[in-house]
Amino acid sequence: MPGRRRRPARLRSRDALAFAARRLSGTGVLVVFTAGTPLDGVPAVWLEPLGTEDSAQVLADHGVPEPLPDLLDLASGNPLALTELAAEGRIPPHSRCVARSASGSPPWIAAPARSP
Repeated sequence: MPGRRRRPARLRSRDALAFAARRLSGTGVLVVFTAGTPLDGVPAVWLEPLGTEDSAQVLADHGVPEPLPDLLDLASGNPLALTELAAEGRIPPHSRCVARSASGSPPWIAAPARSP
């Protein structure tokens, strides 16, 4: 329609998800998604960050049995950050962890494995 203003796509998607969640309420269908702010008429559950032990377990499950102390602080209990850091193998050079190895490169997230 000419002259009709369109809402940004992210708002349309958010509204559509909220509409679906409200319509499915009480039907036995569970709708799970994330939103930065509460949605009218949609029950919300706030998830707390993982604690130190749980964060260390996520890293161990992803091949980092003994992470450097800064790594747990850097991830702030965010499971996605923990798995991405484990996959990277090094703390990103732009992170707030300013420690550097003797060569000046970003530190490993754990002591590198030694070859036999």
